[in-house]
Amino acid sequence: MGSLAEELQRLEAEARERVEQLREKIAELTGQLSVTEERVMRRLDITGSRWSVPGAEAVLTLWAVISNGDLPEYWAFHIERERERLYPHTDQHNYELTA
Repeated sequence: MGSLAEELQRLEAEARERVEQLREKIAELTGQLSVTEERVMRRLDITGSRWSVPGAEAVLTLWAVISNGDLPEYWAFHIERERERLYPHTDQHNYELTA
């Protein structure tokens, strides 16, 4: 019986330790979110600036991509999409001139 009680105490101690680690992580993330919110609000509230929703979303997306370290991959994706938008037909070389 003693070993079962000891095992239960050990598991409870581990659970308390994990809960404390989660609390610390939540506090850390909440603090980071507050700093990010403050930076965003300062950027969007510059005197005389007018932001459309798409423009603000674009800036926020770039901030997120840069802070996550994904800028090279995102930029390659962006360039490819822009190329597809500007030059939608990849088989243009197959067309014959009629003039």
